[in-house]
Amino acid sequence: MTKVELANQYFNEGYNCAQSVIATFSEEFGLKKEVALKLAKNFGAGCLHRGEMCGAISGALMLYGLKYGSENPNDELSEEIVYYLSKKHVKEFEKIHGTIICKDLLGIDIGSIEETNSEIDISKIKLKCHDFVKDSATIINNQLEESRK
Repeated sequence: MTKVELANQYFNEGYNCAQSVIATFSEEFGLKKEVALKLAKNFGAGCLHRGEMCGAISGALMLYGLKYGSENPNDELSEEIVYYLSKKHVKEFEKIHGTIICKDLLGIDIGSIEETNSEIDISKIKLKCHDFVKDSATIINNQLEESRK
């Protein structure tokens, strides 16, 4: 099974978008899957279901920090690498989808739906989110392959 297929499997099992992305690569980056799933729990549906930054992006950005980040706040090389890869990831995702903002990607404001108790077709949302998880995982996978060359 490829990493992209694994990310989609996690999403299909009921994990949110951030959890699905981070869990896919976490052990390769030195973090136990169980810890990664807990860490990313609040980042689904645009962080706390607020429709802000897509969780598939949040999960990816956490991974770049995990793999290339440093405990030293003065490590400029680490910071440069993390920011470079993170910005590259965001740009590639935006090239595909036009934005990284959850409510804009979905075409609905998740937060206002919960506040008004409006009914929505969850299957349509999950179908869109499935693509966001797939694309974010693909971008990470491609960057990892490039770094191995």
